[in-house]
Amino acid sequence: MSACACASGAEAIAAIDRERPDILLVDLKMDGLSGLDVIGTMRSLHPGCRAVLLTAAIRDDEAAQAIALGVSGILLKDSPQGTTWVKA
Repeated sequence: MSACACASGAEAIAAIDRERPDILLVDLKMDGLSGLDVIGTMRSLHPGCRAVLLTAAIRDDEAAQAIALGVSGILLKDSPQGTTWVKA
């Protein structure tokens, strides 16, 4: 088992292509590409990978896009205990 931290969306896509992860925890707001862009690209590079979106706040259109991309869930930062996981 290994983990990889990336500073930008482009770096994340390169890591996905190189590492072929089983699960991806990606922030909605990233330098360059958004987390949604990364998840969309991940789907074509490694369709078997599951994705969880991490965010401080999310608009309805972003949540709808995340669900359309097949995220397994949305993890909200700084939420009260018991309300952090939204299953997509």
